[in-house]
Amino acid sequence: MKRFFTSLMAFVLLAGGTQARKWTDIQGRVIEAEFVSQDEACVVLKLPGSVKPVPVALATLSEADREFLRAKEAEANAPVAATGKYAAQWTGSFEPGNYQGQLPFLLRVPNDLKKGGKFPLFLFLHGAGEKGNDNKKQLKHDPTKLAPKGTFENNHVIVVAPQCPSDSYWNGPLMLSVIKLVKDLQKELPVDPQRTYISGLSMGGFGTWSALALDPKIFAAAIPISGGGDPKSVHKFVKLPIWAFHCDGDPVVKAQGTRDMIAALKKAGGDPKYTEYTDALHDAWTRSYKNPELYVWLFAQKSGH
Repeated sequence: MKRFFTSLMAFVLLAGGTQARKWTDIQGRVIEAEFVSQDEACVVLKLPGSVKPVPVALATLSEADREFLRAKEAEANAPVAATGKYAAQWTGSFEPGNYQGQLPFLLRVPNDLKKGGKFPLFLFLHGAGEKGNDNKKQLKHDPTKLAPKGTFENNHVIVVAPQCPSDSYWNGPLMLSVIKLVKDLQKELPVDPQRTYISGLSMGGFGTWSALALDPKIFAAAIPISGGGDPKSVHKFVKLPIWAFHCDGDPVVKAQGTRDMIAALKKAGGDPKYTEYTDALHDAWTRSYKNPELYVWLFAQKSGH
């Protein structure tokens, strides 16, 4: 490794360039190079005039350099401070907000997000029984509580759950407001634009299909449950990863609505997933949100933009 560091020194001297920082080995020899990354054993440096970065063993560096790297790692792993217009909701728990004074929502932003990271955003649309303006009951069937323990926490998922007014549905102008809220969250929070997901149950299942028809490009995947939509709209989101759920004997919302959407997607060239439970219940969401395989699939999806 001494020979390797010496060769780095020779390269720097020949290149004649300068970088942001001087590095010293345990023999006191100095090179100038730019920090790229580090792991437990090596630091990767970019030398002047070199296209390909090179690794250097931490054991060959001076104590001052290793202290610099320890401080850099601690900074990278430090939680992001809550800032911006959603700072009041950035607590690690669901906190209330109201988008443009027209759309109540509950927002949960993990308080252990790391600097420089980008994290998934999960939009949840409740059913008709949770309509209102209390900004509380939309989480009656909270996916984050139904999911296997730690699922949302371990994936550092930002979750938003708007509430539909009593006289409205998840469509038209209200759905446009929901989409604007999502786009605002993508802008103001450390959201990975390639990992924004949507799911809804019953009326929210209809809302999920509606949102995909209005603006499919903002979503990486969708989970509509016990709902239905317009089969004529599927060409707008035919390539989007979708996993739909319904009960075959649903007495409230007939399963045919979901079947028609799945059939239309397949006819248009899509490849949606569909699970139909064999019972006469409306609640297809509890067992779906409890299924660990759903989240393995979901968090593996990324959009192409």
